[in-house]
Amino acid sequence: STSLAPAAPLILAAKLTPPSLGDVIGRPRLHARLAEALASRVTLVRAEAGSGKTTLLADFVRRSSLPAAWLRVDARDRDPARFLAHLLAALRQPLPSLGLAADARLSAGGRPDEVAEALAADLVHTLAEELLLVLDDFQEAAASRDVGDAVTTLVESAPPGLRLCILSRSTPALPIAHWRARGQLTTVTAADLRFTPEEIAELYSRA
Repeated sequence: STSLAPAAPLILAAKLTPPSLGDVIGRPRLHARLAEALASRVTLVRAEAGSGKTTLLADFVRRSSLPAAWLRVDARDRDPARFLAHLLAALRQPLPSLGLAADARLSAGGRPDEVAEALAADLVHTLAEELLLVLDDFQEAAASRDVGDAVTTLVESAPPGLRLCILSRSTPALPIAHWRARGQLTTVTAADLRFTPEEIAELYSRA
């Protein structure tokens, strides 16, 4: 893991909110599946483009009483400093006072895993209830070992109340098998996301 060059990346607010939704089809069976999956520390929603991952999670967040932070990852987030700066900004949406130690490490050019460890420590003192963190389009930055190290450190070190949901077109280079073996990970796949005949009928009736 490399040290980060001290920088102050421009925070793009559009990356920190779920997409706006119109009148989407209610999918209570999938919302129930997600609620069950989110009992795990990590939920991986893995499916190809256009499968409805983002819409499902955005609708779940909109309907749920669970506080949530959202980060839409893009290819520029392969830069770990940019990824971590936006991760901090996302978590500050529901937790405005979060991140003093992590900010200091990031500004000092600390290694990504060190920044993530400081962020986890900040969460221990700040997070009083459960919080859902959604990383949308995570495949865009999954090739960065430093980003993977930061996410792994956050999962391993954050308080139990943090629930991480990763949306990705592929399986990211994270310790997935290890987390699954420890009962810390649940996977939602393309097969789960497919519409049932009843949902298809509702879709056609609306069209």
